[in-house]
Amino acid sequence: MTIHAQPIPVTHSESQSQPAQPVSSSAVVWFWWLVWRDGFNQQPADMHGLADKKVTLSVSVANSNRDIQPHYTWWQSVDGGHQFSRINTPHTKSYSFKPKYQANRPTIKFQVQCDIGNRTYWSRVATVTVTQKKVPAKGIHIKAEEPLLANGGTTKMTATLTPKNATDRVRWESDNPALATVDETGLVTACAANVDLAQSKKDHGLVHIKGSANGHSATATIQVGILQDVQVNEGDAATFSITNLPADVHVQAWHRVTRQKSNTNIVNKSYTFFPTHLDNDSSFFATLTYTDKGGQLKTSNTNTAQLKVTKTTALRLATVPNFDFGSISLAQLSASQPAPSLLSHPATMTNNSDHHQLVVINHQTKQRPWQLSAKMTAFQMQTARKTEKLTGNLFLKSEKDHFHQTLTTNGQVTQMTNPNDPNADLSVHLCDSQLTLTRNPRASLGSYRSTITWILTAAP
Repeated sequence: MTIHAQPIPVTHSESQSQPAQPVSSSAVVWFWWLVWRDGFNQQPADMHGLADKKVTLSVSVANSNRDIQPHYTWWQSVDGGHQFSRINTPHTKSYSFKPKYQANRPTIKFQVQCDIGNRTYWSRVATVTVTQKKVPAKGIHIKAEEPLLANGGTTKMTATLTPKNATDRVRWESDNPALATVDETGLVTACAANVDLAQSKKDHGLVHIKGSANGHSATATIQVGILQDVQVNEGDAATFSITNLPADVHVQAWHRVTRQKSNTNIVNKSYTFFPTHLDNDSSFFATLTYTDKGGQLKTSNTNTAQLKVTKTTALRLATVPNFDFGSISLAQLSASQPAPSLLSHPATMTNNSDHHQLVVINHQTKQRPWQLSAKMTAFQMQTARKTEKLTGNLFLKSEKDHFHQTLTTNGQVTQMTNPNDPNADLSVHLCDSQLTLTRNPRASLGSYRSTITWILTAAP
């Protein structure tokens, strides 16, 4: 999303006697393919010019109606902005001229009228200060109005020269014109999104724009593409995110592109894929929905970004489960039983969390036996007076993976697995896990938490 200044429309008769009053704080929003509000997205810039040397001013307009071409009219004032006259020049977005120096009136002011169908927009008033002698630049600082560009989007580079009245022209250069171009006025245009899901053409990444004047230069970095490639170690989570998503645009679905495209039901602004494996190299994109100005529901896709999974050379605990066992009634937990240590009818709760995977990645250069252990604290709830505690047993179960282990809330270390094969990995989905709590007539209402510490060790 790019935010730009929106001028106030006025009539032709008003512009002949005085400029339209610019409003620099208003905005035109341009997000991908969608222009919410038309207007200037590149304003004419103030500058210092050398007498009888070429000076070029340029503008650009965001236009929601692609069938109508913008019609530009340039106006100038040589009396400090009191009277503006129309310039007899082609109706283009750039205007070049060679200024004449006048000691009593060293400035020329310009404003641009843009007509799109029956709509008229006015730019800010730019001032060109004319000097007789060249003032060399001794330094330069540049920045992009928007450091993140969607595919097909534009942003304006601005340069500040030292001293401020330096007359040297700034030359612009992109280190990757295939990703984003920059013209002589500093307008950066990102490449279109690649419709080839196989990513034969790179349509996202970082581009460096350089501005130079009188042998001095500076560089600014712009990110092209809403989605960027993600590289992770095997077993780590890979997250693709959409930033600056307008409130009127929603994620319909995320897609994973392999040999055959697969969809997800994730509608968040980010999508996390885990655990990752070496054979998971693939691409991801999102389908977005929005309502156009005619009230029609439209869809469009983001660019496609790639997932790269890197093989590690170590033994590592990549993913551990995060359990949520819901709730139990105070009556169940407080019930009087012949055996006071345990409930005769255990209060069994099923794990409701999606994060139930336990993954060990074993890529040791020199394979050594390893084992995984764990310990678990009592469930605790902090009150204003004291710390409430509950004890019990956690049954770690995966029927599919034939994994059955028990953790007791006494803090003692329990061995989970000790594979005979030193080359073995571990990947289990502990979605069948259950919790049994010890009877506690003094239990209080509230939320209790316990911590599981996982311990992965390898033989010396």
